[in-house]
Amino acid sequence: MIAQLLWKEYRTQKAVLILGITFLVGPFLVYFGGTSSGFADSMSSGSYVIAMVASIVLSQITLLVLGGSIIATERQNRSLEFQLLLPPTRSHLLIAKTLFCLAVMAVIWLCLLVMAEIILPFCVPENQAEQFSRVVRYTYQFSCPFGLAMFGIAWMGSAVFENIAIPTVLGLAIVIAVVTIASRIPQWIGLSDSIVQEYFGKALALVYLIIAIATYIGGWKLFTRRW
Repeated sequence: MIAQLLWKEYRTQKAVLILGITFLVGPFLVYFGGTSSGFADSMSSGSYVIAMVASIVLSQITLLVLGGSIIATERQNRSLEFQLLLPPTRSHLLIAKTLFCLAVMAVIWLCLLVMAEIILPFCVPENQAEQFSRVVRYTYQFSCPFGLAMFGIAWMGSAVFENIAIPTVLGLAIVIAVVTIASRIPQWIGLSDSIVQEYFGKALALVYLIIAIATYIGGWKLFTRRW
């Protein structure tokens, strides 16, 4: 039963998957296209790193759109009401959606990890590899909780709103608001720069993870109560 529901999710979310592939590999196609077209000399040694960072950030947008569409799409096309009349329970539907989303996340993050840890050292000068690796690792470690938080908020909004755009915009706006407010807190309470550099990123990542878990649970409860 779960396997059939997963296949249904794949068919329903094909557009999001295509968007995800575009965001994941698009920056690298631009990079390798430039290096193979005679522009290698004009491209800086950090071009691959820029492509890597762009891919990491854009891939989190995929999670945002996935969270916003995973329930709202079926509400929008009225197929959800029909599904609820079939044998699979609401819990089965949500478990299948959760497993599908986790699979997409795992593929995205695994691909990014391979490109960051295995391919990156071959695409930058050896004497700069460690410096660029630190930049990419920091971006990766910060962006993953960021993407999870956006997904959680959009998932919760998707259980409430039929329009896919609303939970998607909410997920992006709320997470950006959180990081904007959080970035000002050290100034308000007078924290030293050394403490901010050491703990701010970790604390913000923890906040994002808490938001992701809370909104995921909230979306599950909203769905089961409303439907």
